[in-house]
Amino acid sequence: MVEIVLEKLTKIFGKNVIAVRDLDLVIKDKEFMVLLGPSGCGKTTTLYMIAGIYKPTRGNIYFDSKLMNDVEPKDRNIGMVFQNYALYPHMSVFDNIAYPLKIKKLPKQEIVKRVRYVAEMLKIDHLLDRKPSQLSGGQQQRVALARAIAKHPDVFLMDEPLSNLDAKIRVEIRAELKNLQKKLGITTIYVTHDQAEAMSLADRVAIMNSGSLEQVATPEELYSKPASLFVASFIGSVPANIIRVEIDEDYKAFLRDREIAIPRELIEAIKVSGSKIPGIFYIMVRPEDVSLYSPGESDLVGEVFSIEYLGKDLVYHIKIHEDLTIRAYTSRENLLNSSKVGVKINWKKAKIYREDGKLIV
Repeated sequence: MVEIVLEKLTKIFGKNVIAVRDLDLVIKDKEFMVLLGPSGCGKTTTLYMIAGIYKPTRGNIYFDSKLMNDVEPKDRNIGMVFQNYALYPHMSVFDNIAYPLKIKKLPKQEIVKRVRYVAEMLKIDHLLDRKPSQLSGGQQQRVALARAIAKHPDVFLMDEPLSNLDAKIRVEIRAELKNLQKKLGITTIYVTHDQAEAMSLADRVAIMNSGSLEQVATPEELYSKPASLFVASFIGSVPANIIRVEIDEDYKAFLRDREIAIPRELIEAIKVSGSKIPGIFYIMVRPEDVSLYSPGESDLVGEVFSIEYLGKDLVYHIKIHEDLTIRAYTSRENLLNSSKVGVKINWKKAKIYREDGKLIV
């Protein structure tokens, strides 16, 4: 298949709207790469440059060392799946899948063979005579996927393909899509703003923010060691706790005017990093690394602001002071019937960041 290399890829719209800035990224052969980030971060623009829909302002795109900047979209052998499915309403499902093959002028027998094969693979072979208006959203998305697969592409490019589906169907197709990509072994680039989707599908995730790349890593690495405060706060179904602390010239840590005992390892990391002292730092702690106790059992006490019920689990929101609310993830067996709770943080699981948001350790 194909390895894709993006080299200092930049796209500027108009005079000064920088959609993508100096993006360096390698998508390995047969890899499922997800571009993840908030709306407007440049992920779809990046996808469209890879597809050839947009031409880069500067930088290069390579498919297996071949420069693709000036290659027409039709000559890139890509299969693209859009958010809105882009099906032809006047054509049957069969003809929608077959259309790109007819454009290539493949023999009729080969077209029928490919269409039936992918239709069976995606369990839509009983729908081939229907029109798109007669299909559910999930069925329409399967047709769009079948049309892309039937081309025998070197690369799949997918732009939020599941976002219009309801939650149950989205989870089902997500599992099918992951299995299908591994079975076909096609290099895939998938755009989404849904982190659950990204974490469940990707071999690696590229997180983008304001046109720049924040971090590229496996889902596990992103969760356990986010490279910036942006990634730390963006990744996690329950958002991470970001705690602002001041470190004085004696390397003592203060939460407002209260000294807190953070591990020696974090202090040593600050010393080794050469960060300016005294200074402001940020500590990231996941909600599952926060434990709750009765107020007398902890030095850190807060008011229960709200409780989220997530099936068998709970998320406590505890207001420590007006600028700090800590989230704690716990089981229903640990439900505390009190408006005040004590909070204990597993500092050994914490990550510390400089004031500019970059990870120290």
